[in-house]
Amino acid sequence: MRIGINAALQSARLGYRQTGISRYISELVDGLHDVMSTDDRLFLLGQRMAGLQDSPLFRIAWEQTGMPLTMAAQRLDVFHGPISVVPMA
Repeated sequence: MRIGINAALQSARLGYRQTGISRYISELVDGLHDVMSTDDRLFLLGQRMAGLQDSPLFRIAWEQTGMPLTMAAQRLDVFHGPISVVPMA
């Protein structure tokens, strides 16, 4: 199975960004790695993309344009949008 997660707000920075949604994404990824088979692939979309964490407008634009292109290119079987946002198309 090819699993995609919107990881745009997952942060390795110190401070408040390591709580809330960032922590949730990190724990989810750790848990998935524990139960995934060797045939499964996990794609963390938007992780380490410059500007996504700092600019809500840039992140929203990417979630509606760039993320769907990435999802199609990776041929995902399932997608999880933990930020409560999924592409409109």
